[in-house]
Amino acid sequence: MKLQDAFIAENGDFYGSFAKIGYEMDATTNFNYTSSLTSGTAALTAAQGEEWKATSKSALNDCTSGSEWILNLSASSTGNGAAWTTNASSLGDACMALTPRFNDFARGTAAASGNGG
Repeated sequence: MKLQDAFIAENGDFYGSFAKIGYEMDATTNFNYTSSLTSGTAALTAAQGEEWKATSKSALNDCTSGSEWILNLSASSTGNGAAWTTNASSLGDACMALTPRFNDFARGTAAASGNGG
């Protein structure tokens, strides 16, 4: 997030792919990591959506295989930078027990998308 925030601060209304911001994330034994932007840059919009996702490859205690930890990126309602939200409320207790501070990644105020959200 810090690399993406720095990239956005330097490039205005654009965010960058993992490679563009200088971040390398390889799959691990337990997770696959993906980003919505596979290369280059894209305009930051109010209805951006999923930017970063970690998907479990197998069951982790009582957290089922295929569970997804998601960071959503959107333009900030203040017009300065990005707002981040998580899907922590939909992960369930078993998965949140593995990452109890995941929701702390949510910050900023997302801009209204124009469709009630």
